[in-house]
Amino acid sequence: MESIIRGMLVGVLSIGWAGLAWAQGPAEVGKIAVVAGSAWIELHGERQPLQAGSALHEGVTLQTGSDGYVYVNTVDRGFVSLRPNSSLTIEAYVYDGAAPANTQIKLRLNRGVVRTISGEGAQAARERFRMNTPVAAIGIRGTDFSVFTDARTTRVSVRAGGIVMSPFLGGCRPAGMGPCEGGTGLSSQAGGSILQLRHGETQPTLLGPQFQHLSPEAVAPPGKDEGSAAGGPVRTSAVSAPAVVTANEIEILGDAARLLPEPRPAPPPVPETPVVRPPPPPPPPEAQKLFWGRYQALANLPADTTLEALRAGVHDIVAMGGFGPFALLRDTREPMTMPVKGVFGFQLKGAEAYVVGNGKATAATVADPSLVVDFGKRRFDTSLTVSTGQLSHQMRAQGSVTSDGMMRSDQAAGNATVRGALAGTEATQAGYVFSSEIGASGQTAVGATNWGR
Repeated sequence: MESIIRGMLVGVLSIGWAGLAWAQGPAEVGKIAVVAGSAWIELHGERQPLQAGSALHEGVTLQTGSDGYVYVNTVDRGFVSLRPNSSLTIEAYVYDGAAPANTQIKLRLNRGVVRTISGEGAQAARERFRMNTPVAAIGIRGTDFSVFTDARTTRVSVRAGGIVMSPFLGGCRPAGMGPCEGGTGLSSQAGGSILQLRHGETQPTLLGPQFQHLSPEAVAPPGKDEGSAAGGPVRTSAVSAPAVVTANEIEILGDAARLLPEPRPAPPPVPETPVVRPPPPPPPPEAQKLFWGRYQALANLPADTTLEALRAGVHDIVAMGGFGPFALLRDTREPMTMPVKGVFGFQLKGAEAYVVGNGKATAATVADPSLVVDFGKRRFDTSLTVSTGQLSHQMRAQGSVTSDGMMRSDQAAGNATVRGALAGTEATQAGYVFSSEIGASGQTAVGATNWGR
């Protein structure tokens, strides 16, 4: 009880201090060190030009065009670099040099790429630093890190120190401060790895150095003068730390992750026109590995003649028979590597469904699709709604995933029988056929689906 009361008092005092700061006007974030290309701030819906040397206050949104760069030296001796085609809102930046532990910093990266180097306030009040994106909450442990985001995907790379990233699930909300409980961490010891979170996923995924073309630094490379504007190279303690840690474990980074910036030159360097390199082209989409078709005529539609041609190739027969007219085949000419951990949501790419029974078959539509695979537990959970003009039926199934990627539903879970498979590099594709009885109507919903992530 004493600890709870103490925490409440600290919270009240912090809120009161922040409120006093706002009563005196928006707090100063720092000074604009460099403006290159098209860049501006938005405040209350109005655009205002940016000038090097001018003060920046909380509550504004920094924006850059396709050639724009903005560098900010913060009041707590930190650094922020906004890269081209980016938008960053400074929701709060309250720093007290006499009591750095009272610092409160909250940023929101709406889109694009930003690099931040933690200043004295952020390092002293790590539980009061938060950067939000449309899909993730990011906390720090004394850090130099870069973030890319769009509306559906966030990726983070770390130069020094460590970060922790979480989806907005459970108690993790955009309105919060600091790292969320139970998040996934990334330290500078990861050797060029990236932490990625997509919309709908329940935890981030670690991407190895082979995915550097997806890193924030590759999407929007730094301007050639960013290093000097940031105060030169950064140093960290030689004490090693694990590459990936949980929010609870990340405390072991401690002072080893604390950023130690070199003294900044004064005055700020003369801005140079940054060299903007186009990002590398995205990798080509992976060829389809799962195929389904109808081996029977149905609802005035002939049998799918491509199915026999596919069976003549080198394919697994994943499912055939017992699912109305559908069969599912998997291309096995290239090996598949199954992830050993991570929970991933898949997006429906294609489907065909019918309601059969009472001597007839009616074409149906598919809506509200969901497929989640837990690679650590080797389990899947799926649902979708099959509808005709007369009825709407939700199909639900849970089941196991075998070591070779086959999906089999449990009879005791859900209301459908599902047979399917995972395919593609890192199991990025999925497909299944299903059969689900519709109550006591004597009708059955049958169909086939393709998914991707």
